[in-house]
Parts: sequence; C-alpha cells; structure tokens
Amino acid sequence: PAGPSVPDEIANFAFWVGLMKGMPEQYGTLCDKLPFQMAKDNFYRAARSSLCTVFNWNGQQIPAPSLILEKLLPIAEDGLKAVGVDSLEIDRYLGIIERRALLRQNGALWMIRNFRKLSDSCGKGVAVQELTSAVMERQRSGAPVHEWSDVDCNHCYEVGNGRETVGRAMKTDLFTISQEEPLELVEAIMHWKNIRHLPVEDEEGKLAGLITSTNLKEAEDPENHIAADIMVRDLITASEDMPLAEGAALIKRYGIGSLLIVRNENLVGILTDTDFRRLYGNY
Repeated sequence: PAGPSVPDEIANFAFWVGLMKGMPEQYGTLCDKLPFQMAKDNFYRAARSSLCTVFNWNGQQIPAPSLILEKLLPIAEDGLKAVGVDSLEIDRYLGIIERRALLRQNGALWMIRNFRKLSDSCGKGVAVQELTSAVMERQRSGAPVHEWSDVDCNHCYEVGNGRETVGRAMKTDLFTISQEEPLELVEAIMHWKNIRHLPVEDEEGKLAGLITSTNLKEAEDPENHIAADIMVRDLITASEDMPLAEGAALIKRYGIGSLLIVRNENLVGILTDTDFRRLYGNY
C-alpha cells in the first residue's frame, strides 16, 4: 500500500481489509447499482484531487473526507472486529485514516504543497532535492503523514546536514543558448528570464562558453553578432562533488559571478554569487 510512512502503509492496509470484511450486502452487487461511467469518473476524481475531491455516492455529491469519516470508517471498523483484530490496533490504524481525513493531509497533498512552496523559493531543481530529503527524514522519524510539518524554505541553502557540495545546492532549472544564436535573442532571453548569466552550448550539447550581462552590454554592434562572438570561453567550472566552501572560494578568487557545474563536459547546474551570499553571507 502507498505510504509515505510505514504507519500509513499499515493503516491503508487495515482500512482496505476492514472494508472488504465489513462490506454490507448492498455493496456486494454495486455493479448493478452504479453505472461504470460513474465509477470511472469517481476514480479519476480521486486520482486528480485526492482528499480534495467530491464523489458521486448513491446519487449524492459527497466530499471525500465526509465519505471516509461517515460511511467507510464505520464499515472498516466492523470488518476488523469481525476477524478478531484487537481494538487497540483498530483504534491506532483507523485513527490514522481518520486524522488524515480530518486534517486533509496525505502523502500526495503534503508533497504537492511543499513542492510548490520550495519551487517558488528555490527553483524546481533544488525543490526536488529538498523534498526528497525531507520525505526521507520524516519517514525515519516513524511519524504518520498527518503529523508531518511543512519544509522550511529558509533551509533550502543551509550549509551542513548533507548540503556541503555544490551538487547538493546547485540550481538545475537552467536556461542555455546555442553558439549560433544572435545577440538580440541572447539579450531578450536574459531580460525575459531576469538572469545575469547565460551558458552557451555547442551543437553536441556540451558547455562551450558563458555570456554575462556585463559582456553583453560591452558588445559592439550586437545586431550583427552571434553568441560565439562575445562569449567567455575560459570558464571556471566545478564538479558536483566539490565542497561548497571550495566553490565559494573560486567565486571570490576569480571575481566571477557564477560557478558552472559540469559532468562529462555537459552543464548540469549553476550557482551564482547571489546563491553563495545566501549560503555564507558576505563570504
């Protein structure tokens, strides 16, 4: 059964077994009472909206939490009692189902909410890493998902606790451009995306150079030049396993505005001087 924690998995299984064992007779011939199209619609509603959905149930529209609390949990409780499950175990695991419904929080809703918050604060690349780390941390605690706290967005770039490498903190939602693109397009992209550094790739997708807002401003006759004409070719790059402190030292030593992270000559991430200031202050 789906988690995201072990207690949630056991609770889901107990809920299902209870429903199967406690199912009233009138539900045994449900296929004769509920049109297939309606059952299909309920299925898709649940998949799309989880606990936020509304089901068609016996001709009525009923919110998912109400269906669970008022209709399904009593059936599951009777079913578990009928097969001899201890009352304390019933209360424990069906209580998890009950609190998830009351609080409108399950694994899917928790992850969607936190991914959106992290994406807004840190970008999608960091959001995926932070969310995965947060799920693992909460799973180890053994707490069911309705007790999980939200991820603190202020810790996205926290140094320590496994966040010591540039690969752990780098941004992976990147904007790049090919060498042959006109500078007018380069300028437009940097303006649209509000970025100061635009990596340049060759025809094989390998990192070839970097254009900054500074050398773009200093370019002469930009209407008649392409990215390859003004890009910086002598780049300072790092591998994903470089310690963050070393990355910060490179930025400071060479006076560059960004550190490009590469793997097999391909760009996989970027950290700007602004990112390092968030990490170390005025490093």
